[in-house]
Amino acid sequence: MGKFKPKGRIANQAAINNVKAILPEILQRDMLIEYLHLIQDTFNLSSDNPKCISFIMNLPLSEIWEVASFYDHFI
Repeated sequence: MGKFKPKGRIANQAAINNVKAILPEILQRDMLIEYLHLIQDTFNLSSDNPKCISFIMNLPLSEIWEVASFYDHFI
Protein backbone atom coordinates (compact mmCIF):
# COMPACT_ATOMS: atom_id res chain seq x y z
CA MET A 1 0.00 0.00 0.00
CA GLY A 2 1.07 3.65 0.16
CA LYS A 3 3.54 5.43 2.44
CA PHE A 4 0.74 7.02 4.41
CA LYS A 5 1.17 8.00 8.06
CA PRO A 6 -2.08 9.02 9.76
CA LYS A 7 -2.16 12.53 11.19
CA GLY A 8 -5.20 14.39 12.50
CA ARG A 9 -8.23 12.82 10.87
CA ILE A 10 -8.48 9.30 12.22
CA ALA A 11 -11.82 7.62 12.84
CA ASN A 12 -12.59 6.06 16.18
CA GLN A 13 -11.54 2.46 16.76
CA ALA A 14 -15.10 1.11 16.83
CA ALA A 15 -15.79 2.52 13.35
CA ILE A 16 -12.48 1.12 12.08
CA ASN A 17 -13.39 -2.32 13.48
CA ASN A 18 -16.83 -2.20 11.81
CA VAL A 19 -15.31 -1.41 8.42
CA LYS A 20 -12.57 -4.03 8.85
CA ALA A 21 -15.23 -6.64 9.58
CA ILE A 22 -16.79 -6.32 6.11
CA LEU A 23 -13.58 -5.99 4.08
CA PRO A 24 -11.44 -8.90 2.89
CA GLU A 25 -8.37 -9.69 4.96
CA ILE A 26 -5.96 -8.88 2.13
CA LEU A 27 -6.66 -5.48 0.59
CA GLN A 28 -5.60 -4.35 -2.85
CA ARG A 29 -5.34 -0.71 -3.83
CA ASP A 30 -6.92 -1.32 -7.24
CA MET A 31 -10.05 -2.66 -5.50
CA LEU A 32 -10.72 0.61 -3.64
CA ILE A 33 -13.88 1.38 -5.62
CA GLU A 34 -15.25 -2.07 -4.79
CA TYR A 35 -14.52 -1.56 -1.09
CA LEU A 36 -16.28 1.81 -1.21
CA HIS A 37 -19.32 0.14 -2.79
CA LEU A 38 -19.31 -2.48 -0.05
CA ILE A 39 -19.10 0.17 2.66
CA GLN A 40 -21.81 2.25 0.97
CA ASP A 41 -24.15 -0.74 0.73
CA THR A 42 -23.54 -1.78 4.34
CA PHE A 43 -23.24 1.48 6.28
CA ASN A 44 -23.72 4.34 3.80
CA LEU A 45 -20.65 6.44 3.24
CA SER A 46 -20.65 8.65 6.34
CA SER A 47 -17.77 10.97 7.14
CA ASP A 48 -16.08 8.36 9.35
CA ASN A 49 -16.02 5.55 6.80
CA PRO A 50 -13.57 7.16 4.35
CA LYS A 51 -11.32 7.89 7.34
CA CYS A 52 -11.54 4.23 8.31
CA ILE A 53 -10.62 2.87 4.91
CA SER A 54 -7.85 5.46 4.66
CA PHE A 55 -6.42 4.20 7.94
CA ILE A 56 -6.92 0.51 7.13
CA MET A 57 -5.39 0.72 3.65
CA ASN A 58 -2.69 3.24 4.57
CA LEU A 59 -3.86 5.62 1.85
CA PRO A 60 -4.25 9.38 2.12
CA LEU A 61 -7.78 10.47 2.95
CA SER A 62 -7.67 12.80 -0.05
CA GLU A 63 -7.25 9.80 -2.35
CA ILE A 64 -10.28 8.08 -0.84
CA TRP A 65 -12.41 11.23 -1.20
CA GLU A 66 -11.15 11.75 -4.75
CA VAL A 67 -12.42 8.32 -5.78
CA ALA A 68 -15.67 8.59 -3.80
CA SER A 69 -16.52 12.08 -5.05
CA PHE A 70 -15.85 11.17 -8.69
CA TYR A 71 -18.72 8.68 -8.79
CA ASP A 72 -22.34 9.81 -8.31
CA HIS A 73 -23.15 6.58 -6.44
CA PHE A 74 -21.37 7.85 -3.32
CA ILE A 75 -22.81 11.37 -3.21
